Amino acid sequence: MGARLIKTQGGSGYTGKVQTYDVLSSHSTLLAPGDFVSETGTGTSAGRAGVDASAAAGLITGVITSINPNFSNLEQKGLPANTGGTVQVEVDPYALYEIEIATTALAATSIGLNAEIVATAATSSGGAARSNMTLDGSATGTATAQLRIVGLVEDPDGVLALGAIGNKALVRINESFIKGTVGV
Repeated sequence: MGARLIKTQGGSGYTGKVQTYDVLSSHSTLLAPGDFVSETGTGTSAGRAGVDASAAAGLITGVITSINPNFSNLEQKGLPANTGGTVQVEVDPYALYEIEIATTALAATSIGLNAEIVATAATSSGGAARSNMTLDGSATGTATAQLRIVGLVEDPDGVLALGAIGNKALVRINESFIKGTVGV
């Protein structure tokens, strides 16, 4: 599932602050909506910045909201490795996302801390590309970690305890290309 946009933390409603970025054909993993991406430092002939999947412990530009269609291959799911393309990225630094908790459960005392992502490559199945990026519950506390934990989300089925592995956390980007490294 990756990161799913829920709302913004600012005083106004969501304004759809997406930016178009290019992905070079040299990228090495399948990209899907919900993946965190980082600027590569390489511009393209179209005059846009390039992005690729974020790694753990680095600056994040935003989250892929959509991948522009490849009209020569309409069956393409996501943006396959070694295939160039264009993606729309949510870049609002106050956007809030739900993301699955992995590795270690979180507690109410985790709210306000920062955590890294688990940067697992997307997969393709059932006719769709799926982001597999999650929140690393074991990597909380550092001021410069990638995501700020804003809240914990109840399991809609009532099966998982609040903050349990597999449940979701509400986060915003903390270590950002857009607004710089910020932390508590």
